[in-house]
Amino acid sequence: MSPRTVDKSLKREQILKAALEVMIRTGVDNLKMIDVAREAGVGKGTLYEYFKSKGELIGGAFSIFIDDYTEFLNSKLNEITNPENRIRRIIELSISFFAEQHDRVEVMFYAWGSCRTYSDSINLTNKVTSKYDEMKHYLIGLLKEGVKAGKFRRMDYQTVASSMLALIDGLLFQVQIGMIDLKTPGLSKGIADTLMKGILK
Repeated sequence: MSPRTVDKSLKREQILKAALEVMIRTGVDNLKMIDVAREAGVGKGTLYEYFKSKGELIGGAFSIFIDDYTEFLNSKLNEITNPENRIRRIIELSISFFAEQHDRVEVMFYAWGSCRTYSDSINLTNKVTSKYDEMKHYLIGLLKEGVKAGKFRRMDYQTVASSMLALIDGLLFQVQIGMIDLKTPGLSKGIADTLMKGILK
């Protein structure tokens, strides 16, 4: 009888999703490796084969959250070709995603701050920077498309793309301190309309 093959990428994802669930229940500061192992249905030794430290585990959980977000956007944007509609939908879909993932968003705020105290947090920093750069270049491409088509006014692409990302980050911060509720009717459309007024001709 041949030994059972383990898909390491699936096992890693299983552990990270378990870590997210544990952090939602206990908070980031109270995260224990043994609790994650139990949630994932693996032994503590197996857990350490994939993640050598708590910081690495928190960073991985943060990364998988970012991946889920970008995959969600990509799945909804495939059939939209108009740059104006794409930008509107990115804002609306982002708000929708974060509203539905409120518990995870809250944990990720704490994870980001907490993980930077660990010596291996450079992996998380690189992951976040890479994702931001990817999204920023994607937005710059859409803005250039809109200008070329005569729909958008001429602009500093870098600044506008950075401002759009800052808008999303700022909304999440305001959610965390209780200033806004992302599920407020008409909020996403209102924000998208306000943004588009600044770049449409």
